[in-house]
Amino acid sequence: MQIYSKIKLTEAPQSFEILQEADGKAGFHICGELVGEENATADSRPFSVDKLFAVVIDECDGSFVTPFIPLRITERSFEADVNEVPVGGPYLLEFYMLESESRTEYPLHGDRIYHFCVGDVFLAAGQSNSAGTGKGVLTEEPELGVHILRNLERWDIATMPFAEDSRHNPFMSFAKRFRKATGRPVGIIPAGVGGSPLSTWLPEEDGKFYRVAMDAVGKRKIKGVLWYQGCADAGLGVSREDYVRRFESFVNHVRADVGDSALPFFTFQINRQQMLTVSESLDRKYDELREAQRQAAKVIDGVYVLPAIDALHMSDFIHNSRISNAMLGERLARQAAHELYGIGERCAAPEIMRATLVDERQAVLEFSSVTEYLYDFNSPISEYPIYLEDELGEVALTDAKIEGNKVILSLSRDTTGQVYASGQRGTDPRHIINDYGTGIPMLCFCRFPLECDICK
Repeated sequence: MQIYSKIKLTEAPQSFEILQEADGKAGFHICGELVGEENATADSRPFSVDKLFAVVIDECDGSFVTPFIPLRITERSFEADVNEVPVGGPYLLEFYMLESESRTEYPLHGDRIYHFCVGDVFLAAGQSNSAGTGKGVLTEEPELGVHILRNLERWDIATMPFAEDSRHNPFMSFAKRFRKATGRPVGIIPAGVGGSPLSTWLPEEDGKFYRVAMDAVGKRKIKGVLWYQGCADAGLGVSREDYVRRFESFVNHVRADVGDSALPFFTFQINRQQMLTVSESLDRKYDELREAQRQAAKVIDGVYVLPAIDALHMSDFIHNSRISNAMLGERLARQAAHELYGIGERCAAPEIMRATLVDERQAVLEFSSVTEYLYDFNSPISEYPIYLEDELGEVALTDAKIEGNKVILSLSRDTTGQVYASGQRGTDPRHIINDYGTGIPMLCFCRFPLECDICK
């Protein structure tokens, strides 16, 4: 005697999976088989196949999140569409036989889906500081509602390290802070690879890591991309124009493949490299790359950039520590919560807006996104975070003062030809300028041209 009394799923969300919401809800398709019990007895409860249902249950309080959804059954196979699951969780997908005569439901044996949520899913990509190399001591406890796609295969509750060859990155901190701010579960698809240049993320070039990441995303919808990359390209001496052009190509490929032409990208300017000896050439390469990252956020809609240059606690010469990663992740979460949902104050870095040579010996630099006033930590004038140069080379400074969002510089000589300003130069700048209100440093900039009032 064979009695069909178990459910075997062949298509369904995974346990711990975060489903990307749309208009506050998500839906999914399920398929499966009705499985017979071996050695069933006459007392075994058989299926009444016209009375089989799926239902989503809130795991916290046991309430039904969806109505009972009838299974469409063909012989031993079944399917159903589960719709209108609201943002939240963790949820349980369970199956019942409903006895309408007695108004009693009986849970069925077999597969269930536990701890899945509806919220926001982010692809985290880039190189080593994205993949995670942070060392040090910092407590970040796992929590339901903050999940990752472990090894790009199986959903799991998020814990550090995300992968076997990593330690700590900013995205655990990001996810927990973002969830706290928005009340939305967060899923991270961690696809960063140490040492990966931009070419490995471009399908028209090498593209190998792009393909891996897109295979992991699959048919899922995502809310945005978290991007920390650039050290490899700085070392290669990629020009700002080339990096911006190719990064825009990367952005367009991802948007096309996930079917979202406005998919946001949240990025960082690369942090410092602390070598014992650094060449002037490498300093300039880092300046160019950070300028490219600043420019990308200006010319590509939906791309945002934050500085990392104040993440001074390092694991080694180039990798951020756990403490620095936690700070950067929280900064990123504040930015994303505001840009995506209007939650909290806008989180942005001071950015060079205008630079003017007002007379032969004075320049004024104006910055946007300053909430209170700029602060230079009393940096010595010989190592001031802003550097001027003209056709003859460096224009040394004799004094610097700050008035709100302006930095006023006194010059040691008259200038010749076009004058340029750079901010927080080199692989390891000694001093920074930040917004005293937010504590966020200005974005690094390279060879920003000065207007000339005295020439008019």
